[in-house]
Amino acid sequence: MQNEALHMSLLGKDNGQIMILFADNAQQLLVQQEALKATIRGLNGRVLMLSDLVPSKQLQQQNYAQMHSAQQAMSVVSQMTGMPVELSTPMLDLNAALNSPLAPLIANQVISNNTLTASWFMVTGVNKTELMDLTNAYPDLIVYDKVAMISEGLSHYSNSLLVTLAIAMTFALLLFSVKFGFKTACKQTLVLVLTTAAVLLLCSALQSQLSIFNLLGCLLILALAIDYLVFYQVNNLSPSNVLAISLSAASSMWVFGMLAVSKTPAIFSFGLTVLVGLVCIYIFAPLSIALPKNKEK
Repeated sequence: MQNEALHMSLLGKDNGQIMILFADNAQQLLVQQEALKATIRGLNGRVLMLSDLVPSKQLQQQNYAQMHSAQQAMSVVSQMTGMPVELSTPMLDLNAALNSPLAPLIANQVISNNTLTASWFMVTGVNKTELMDLTNAYPDLIVYDKVAMISEGLSHYSNSLLVTLAIAMTFALLLFSVKFGFKTACKQTLVLVLTTAAVLLLCSALQSQLSIFNLLGCLLILALAIDYLVFYQVNNLSPSNVLAISLSAASSMWVFGMLAVSKTPAIFSFGLTVLVGLVCIYIFAPLSIALPKNKEK
């Protein structure tokens, strides 16, 4: 984003805003662009659009009529140059322009298919409030805010990950109920919930804010936690079982602990989440075991 801002300032577009206009077909797009450009100029703004190079057929007809009405001026030009002035009657359309020498200038500004035609352009000299008013006045006009769009996409992705975690816990509860009984399954699911909550709270405190990579790490922690819970439920606190789980946790902490020292934010967040989660599940997993009634045991 810093590099992009630098490049835009060097191009003199640092105060510009990219906008996209949609239409059902090319001619409708050109007509809407011409009307929109007049509105932007009324706001003392500047914009270069596709319609500047490819006028709409309506505007071409008006221009032709004005040229045709100036027969006297054209006759004077013909007398001075010795060459007749002939007006071209065929209309220029977008397809013809895309197959002409103008193509390199406009091909990257427009997309057209059987359902819609869209074109982007940059508006300068107009504040964001006025641009938002324009989008309200033109339903097919949108402001291309890359940061906001990426943030919205990541927000949807985060919500999907949270839903995935909830679904995974629900399935774990069902499977635990079938295998170990409903009461034990509730204890084990409570451990999963406590572990996830503790991980997110601790990571939030250590990082100041959470990201989707923390949620991705929670998915891995959930899988490891289910393994630990199953092993504890089957083998209880036998020395061999505790030793196996301890060695597994230690090796996993070592591997993912290395990721937690990375300077790349994504890798750091993922490694830290898994590291903290392993510590939490190692502490919480034995709580799901029913202690024997015999105190000596």
